[in-house]
Amino acid sequence: MRVAVCQMNAGGGDVPENVATAVRLLEEAADGGADLAALPELWPANGSPARMRETAEPIPGSFTDAVAAIARARSMWIVGGSVAEAADDLVFNTSCLFDRDGEIVARYRKIHLFDVDLPGEPPLRESAVFSAGEELVTYDTDLGRIGLSICYDVRFPELYRGLMTLGAEIVCVPSARALGGAAASAGDRGAVLHPGARAVGTVGPRRGRPPDVRELDRGRSVGRGARPCPT
Repeated sequence: MRVAVCQMNAGGGDVPENVATAVRLLEEAADGGADLAALPELWPANGSPARMRETAEPIPGSFTDAVAAIARARSMWIVGGSVAEAADDLVFNTSCLFDRDGEIVARYRKIHLFDVDLPGEPPLRESAVFSAGEELVTYDTDLGRIGLSICYDVRFPELYRGLMTLGAEIVCVPSARALGGAAASAGDRGAVLHPGARAVGTVGPRRGRPPDVRELDRGRSVGRGARPCPT
């Protein structure tokens, strides 16, 4: 199995620019023979609470339609990072899984929101924008059963134990992180490992790194850089 990890600066640029970058990276992933490609957390827009509310849209919508078109045209599974989903007067941080026909076959709303107080930093309150999800999500694919999670979820091992109980063989963790400072230190955690996991990944710094694609042919390994999350 060949996996493509698409990294982009989701905190910079306007929404059309970010969408164009995501489409380009997914096309590069397909050109490289990827069976599965993954986008970062909140790839269309990432920033202030006002910006997140302003850019939130229903699913399906223009953001997911752009990803679906690539999945369908290139016959490739895509973990669509996450987008700000507007639903029932609420906003969720939502990750969608697209099959080779471009259909949204699974949707996960982030359960663990990043609410922290760090020394010398303003309080960080993801819950000021987003409502928390309530359901664990897995989906059986021709690559294996995929379990979905997002960023700060990685600090909660019980979520991954739950995904493994549901049969997950591949765990996806799209992320957005600041590089440098106390917030980066708080978010710099390794991927959760579990016996039987085929692949675990985090993708997408929020800022400070130019966009590119790293293609990983992992087979059945989880990668040497991953480490267990502390309890």
